Amino acid sequence: MLTSNSLVADPVRLKVPFETPEALIAEVSRSVGRGGVRLETKRGLPVGTRFIFELYARGLNRSVDVFGTVLSATETPHGQFLLHIRYDPPMV
Repeated sequence: MLTSNSLVADPVRLKVPFETPEALIAEVSRSVGRGGVRLETKRGLPVGTRFIFELYARGLNRSVDVFGTVLSATETPHGQFLLHIRYDPPMV
């Protein structure tokens, strides 16, 4: 597991396209209900790395930004990394 010894200063930005605004809302609702997402990646990231998911769909003028933090990064037998990312509460 990677640790927070070398935290990434800038958040990692990940652009996520959706066909429709309804599909975007459905996915956000589902993953927020689970508390976050798990992503398989080619490289691991330290625990504590901040994420910004830029969600966009046709018909939306701008992206919906969802913030998160890496809780764990585990290397798989295939040399990939499984990241568990918890969504951060929205700032109001």
